[in-house]
Amino acid sequence: MVQYEFGIQTFALGQSVKDDPHAAFGRLADLGYSCIETAGLHGHSATNLAFAAREAGMRIDAMHVQPQLQLDPADHRMTDEVGPIIDDLLTIGASRVVMPLCLIPEDKMPSRQGNFGQELRKVVLSLGQDVWHRSAEFLNLKGQQFTDAGIKLYYHNHDFEFADYDGKSGWNILWDETDNELVQFEIDLGWVIMGGRDPIEELRRGAGRIGMIHAKNTYHIKPLVPGEKRANWEEILRVAKETGVDRFFIEVEGPFATNAWDATARAFDDLDIAVN
Repeated sequence: MVQYEFGIQTFALGQSVKDDPHAAFGRLADLGYSCIETAGLHGHSATNLAFAAREAGMRIDAMHVQPQLQLDPADHRMTDEVGPIIDDLLTIGASRVVMPLCLIPEDKMPSRQGNFGQELRKVVLSLGQDVWHRSAEFLNLKGQQFTDAGIKLYYHNHDFEFADYDGKSGWNILWDETDNELVQFEIDLGWVIMGGRDPIEELRRGAGRIGMIHAKNTYHIKPLVPGEKRANWEEILRVAKETGVDRFFIEVEGPFATNAWDATARAFDDLDIAVN
């Protein structure tokens, strides 16, 4: 039987990591997670994060870097020079960097006050194909710079990539217009389903270019819960592995029945029981 190693995307646990990365990473290790994908630097230096991970016996394999937003004032942005990003990736021991959003014109970026997710979706849907052509060009440019430094660049989807933009989806534009030597994909299975696509079909279609996945609960949108029968996780992960995926990150997203830590523990247990 194939055994899977599960990592965690730390976005939902960001405040805990910011408050005490040693305690947060130690707790994740105790839950059974072996590797980490950070959402930026969580208010710390790369050196401090790397030390906290080592102390917990964990690896930091990847980091999300927003194209324009900063979750913390110290976070990098993809629109900045890549040199400092590369330096921090090498410091934390990560060879993968992920752009988790398309490139939005600065004057169209919604405020982070209020329901940012809904407003962001409205903006992206209003921009038509242009936002995806621009994003593909940008990804190729940055992908070359990261590749030259031995770093792999990935794009991470939401659901709006799969909408129809004048006869073509943003997802298809990104696939068609990015260089497969420079840009890879990390697919979020929850958002794939929300976008009306079959995750197994997308994995097979993207064989060789999808290197990482997010196994994600989307309780508040449409249930895709690790371990529950409505999602055949054993088949999904088998196909993922067969098609070249080698990093399996669990991500939890609120609102939560209790809190993000309880959801993080449940997600690992459910998925581990389902497939290991």
